[in-house]
Amino acid sequence: MATKIPKTKIIWVGLVEVSPLFDSQISSDVTGAFVQVVTWASDLTEFRAKANVLMDHLHLRVDSIEGAKPLPDWGSVDSDSGIARLASEAEGNEHAILYGTFHTWGQRAVQ
Repeated sequence: MATKIPKTKIIWVGLVEVSPLFDSQISSDVTGAFVQVVTWASDLTEFRAKANVLMDHLHLRVDSIEGAKPLPDWGSVDSDSGIARLASEAEGNEHAILYGTFHTWGQRAVQ
């Protein structure tokens, strides 16, 4: 029987487009939002799964993921940027799934 070699996990960053579920407290009055997500992953599939876990917890639906890739592939990240801060927070915790500021658009009609 072949032994499975675990994939190496590194910090990934991606822009996640979300929309609120009916019971979302985060952005229930908007149509949607973009947010940077930072987490440890071995590939895009794992990044996507962790983004979904986080957004489920926040009662948001993942609509799309753009530009997700390992942090080293981002090149130079400004040390004052939100990504640098999130990556620094995630560094010591391989279970971390962190998010930045929600950039929202569209107002939902009040019912």
